[in-house]
Amino acid sequence: MHRTIIALLLLSSILWADLEYGSFELDGYERDYIVFLPENFEPGLPLVFNLHGYGGTAEWQIEHTLMNQVADTANFVVVYPNAINTVWNSGISNNPNYPAPDVDDVAFISALIDTVYANYQINLDRVYTCGMSNGGFMTLKLVCELNNRFAKAASLAGAMTNALMNDCDSALPIPMLLMHATGDSIVLYRGSEYWSSADETLGHWVDFNGCYYEADTLSLPDIDLSDECTVDVIQYNDCDDNSEVVMYILNNAGHTWPGWGEEYETGTLAFLGATIRDITADVEIWNFFNSERFEIRGIWGNDLLVNSIYADPSIDSLEITATITNTHDHAYEAYAILKNMDSTLVDSFQLFDDGLHNDGEAGDGLAKALVPALQTESHIFVQTTTLDIDEGRYFGPHDYARFTTVGPLANQALVQLHPAEGAIAPNSNIYFNLYIENLGSMGTAEDIIVNIHPADTNSTLVSGTSSAAFEDIPAGEIRSSLTYFVLRTGADVEDGTPIRFNIEISSQGVTYWEDSGIILGYVGIEDERPGIPLSYSLDQNFPNPFNPTTTISYDLPEQSMVNLAVFDIQGQEVMMIQDAAKSPGNYEVQWNGLDQSGNQVSTGVYFARLNAGKFSQTIKMLYLK
Repeated sequence: MHRTIIALLLLSSILWADLEYGSFELDGYERDYIVFLPENFEPGLPLVFNLHGYGGTAEWQIEHTLMNQVADTANFVVVYPNAINTVWNSGISNNPNYPAPDVDDVAFISALIDTVYANYQINLDRVYTCGMSNGGFMTLKLVCELNNRFAKAASLAGAMTNALMNDCDSALPIPMLLMHATGDSIVLYRGSEYWSSADETLGHWVDFNGCYYEADTLSLPDIDLSDECTVDVIQYNDCDDNSEVVMYILNNAGHTWPGWGEEYETGTLAFLGATIRDITADVEIWNFFNSERFEIRGIWGNDLLVNSIYADPSIDSLEITATITNTHDHAYEAYAILKNMDSTLVDSFQLFDDGLHNDGEAGDGLAKALVPALQTESHIFVQTTTLDIDEGRYFGPHDYARFTTVGPLANQALVQLHPAEGAIAPNSNIYFNLYIENLGSMGTAEDIIVNIHPADTNSTLVSGTSSAAFEDIPAGEIRSSLTYFVLRTGADVEDGTPIRFNIEISSQGVTYWEDSGIILGYVGIEDERPGIPLSYSLDQNFPNPFNPTTTISYDLPEQSMVNLAVFDIQGQEVMMIQDAAKSPGNYEVQWNGLDQSGNQVSTGVYFARLNAGKFSQTIKMLYLK
């Protein structure tokens, strides 16, 4: 046996690290490994095996995980063994796509425990093993065949092979940590004909460890919003011999090590899929290994929801809800933090779970904040923060939701380009431009994209012409689409059939506004159209200012449930003018300055809002005595 000692800086966050390379002969093979010693190494430290994946190496595993950083901080030894021909004989070779050498890797790991103990006097009662992919499969095989030598184990992206499922009965109960990604395209979450699914692997260890009661489940906070992944944890605590089984479900993540940097998603490893960065696997594994009884502590908000994607800043209040996870039932406060897209603070509002804020029953975990009209136009995002009062700890920010007070943006008109104001024929392409108006009073809507969708089966989309960009639209102004739209009429549509479509309007990549039932035209009708509006609209009242009466006009392109109401500057409803189903057409109604009780309102600013279908628009009115 020989060893070479090398001192180096492994990563910038490690000031000093000691790697030792070693090898010995076993069954005719030269077996080699790397040992990491923490800066404060001393005899009696715990030992963690970190097994590489299929085609990997010990060096690759060191480079692509953060285990040495964790070990240097927590003071334990890590050993990185190398498989023969970079493949562990873990039982996966029954799949012809993954051949493996016919070697006894279980005997190698057992001999390596003895070797590391002889050289470093590690604590034999605190030997742990983990690995990913083929290393995760090998970890499960070691637990089945050598678990008297391990205190705990963690398998990432591994599964029980068919043979192992039927040949693991002699092992003793052992605490197990499993991690599997739902978007893993290499070791599928649903399993394959050669190995079990993630759920079946979990079920095996739950049964094997004699876990009697149902699991505790919780969703971890969505800390890194850019990874588009989340984590759910399933935990079985009441198992034989004080064992436990914990599974991390990595939603939307791929065949990657949790905590990898973003560079791996764009380089040669991008094919492996998304990397979750809400957790770091090395930290979670060591916390599991190092705890007498594994637990996740904290208070955080999930399932953040704003009740409307658009809010009129003059009159619309909002409701923000979140599901609060409180792992130890501590006293807490939770807040919704509102920020502009440049992260400047808009405001913060407390989330209540007391049954007094339209939040359901007190203490049911559903917390709600009531947000008054914000009186500003901006795109806004929301996150939650929590304060654990018992421990004096803050958590967050967590989760993410967006809404806007800009606009609203709505279709103001369309111009048919071809055939130019001519009859719309069946089975034909109709070319047109849209004109979008910013109905707000302050904010400019930027990076505008409009997508169209047929409202029924009378037309279909034409590839490449269902989306168009617009120039930025300042408040009160109108812009035309920079490119044309095209709809193709159906082959069998009859004369007089309206061609309708819906639109979605996005700003900076988020859809905030919608309009439905816009009429492009009528099949077979040339140079004239029925007296039906092409789109919804709410016109400015006239006269304005007014006393004692003003006229409000609006247009409906289709049968709609109409709600037309007047609000004061505090957002309180003053008068419901109309609340009824209306046919398509042009309408005028009058408001005489009276409230719902017949009392004359005070001089001041009022708002009229029209809600019809998905359309909503507000105008400002000034009443003078």
